[in-house]
Amino acid sequence: MQWTIPKNSSNLLQEKLARDIHKKINRLSNSNISISYGNSILNLGSLDILRLIYESVPRNDSERIFKKFLIKTYSDSEKNCPGSGFISVIAFLKSCIYQKNLDDSILELTSYSKFSRRGKEKDLLKILNFLTSDSDTLEICKQIISKGGFNSSCDIETSHQIFDEIYVDNFHNFNVRLDHDFSLITKIEDISHQNADFIIADGIIESVSEIHHVLEYYNSNKKTCFIVCRGYEPEVINTLSKNYLRNSLKVIPLVLIHNLDSINTLKDLSVISGSNLISNLKGEKISSIDTKEICSVEYARCSLSNLEIRNQKNSLEILKLINNLKNNLEKERHQDVKDILQKRISSLSPRKINIKLSNHKKDTVGLKKDRVKSIVSIINSTCTFGIISLNHELNDKLLVDIFNFFKKQKFKNMPAMCFLEGIKCGIINSKIFKNSQSFILLDN
Repeated sequence: MQWTIPKNSSNLLQEKLARDIHKKINRLSNSNISISYGNSILNLGSLDILRLIYESVPRNDSERIFKKFLIKTYSDSEKNCPGSGFISVIAFLKSCIYQKNLDDSILELTSYSKFSRRGKEKDLLKILNFLTSDSDTLEICKQIISKGGFNSSCDIETSHQIFDEIYVDNFHNFNVRLDHDFSLITKIEDISHQNADFIIADGIIESVSEIHHVLEYYNSNKKTCFIVCRGYEPEVINTLSKNYLRNSLKVIPLVLIHNLDSINTLKDLSVISGSNLISNLKGEKISSIDTKEICSVEYARCSLSNLEIRNQKNSLEILKLINNLKNNLEKERHQDVKDILQKRISSLSPRKINIKLSNHKKDTVGLKKDRVKSIVSIINSTCTFGIISLNHELNDKLLVDIFNFFKKQKFKNMPAMCFLEGIKCGIINSKIFKNSQSFILLDN
């Protein structure tokens, strides 16, 4: 561990460090920088600004500190508003060069936010065209907009296919699986049914007697029923398994996967299926369930890893719940809670875009995945918070300089929240950097 001396944070040094990185970013925004990765030479663009920062090799302690501040700025901005990281880095560099009071810039930026407005699809496409020159990434993003619509979620993974693949699922996806013992006895690892009934209980089914009247009901009508709860005693699983193999009973035990993401899964399943949630905490018992009140879903499929449901007849209630969660997400400040809410919204979303990026070109798939994730965040932010024009009059010289940087890249509009939050975060972190007289460096 060592202490830097105060002169290492002097104004002249700060400005020199900022100008050196700024030159590289100017070239980056014009797609004039490439990096070698594996056996490939990869062209970089504005969305790859974090990759450029990571690839830079500091020559001394001052440059190490500056690099860490750039990464911190990018990370802080992304936490506040996903998709804003590259904007915050530009604002940080400009603010380090600027020698006057930064508080005035933040005040005028806040006032400028009044010019944000709802945009159209063509506005969004123009922004995306300026953000990336990579044709593959741009084509994927166009398909996200055209296929997904405003109520879709997005899942990005790599695959062993030769080409990239994009398809849309109309399923809700949950952390619920087939009971392992039931699967071992019946040799079933994946099961699907149309018009299947759902019983949802927040507890453990300890004996067959608790669900005896339910079993009699399904034995007589031969319908399929999924029971979702927190667990089953062996006696219950043995009974359900043996009767399923005899084809006398189609009651299938599903188990909630216990983790932070599944805290509200049973409540959400209740909304989607329309079935009442039976809660042991409220003193309710599954033995008292009225079989006439059991609801069905249009389609359900469950494996040893997840549960998929489609039930469009309850779409209005589902959308109301999603909107309530989005409102809670906007107000939430703790990142852990925000992550849980985002995953919950994704599970509930009636349309999911699945993007499978081919790892056939292993050197480029990681870079492409990062770009697509950034653009998905920008699309989401634009749809939620609209756009903002760069052409309104400004008095603050720092903001004029930041705005002109993006105007030179031919931007006329920007995603409002990404742009405003990115600039604000960059200016605030620049203030912290400027006001620090010494830093502690921890050697790795």
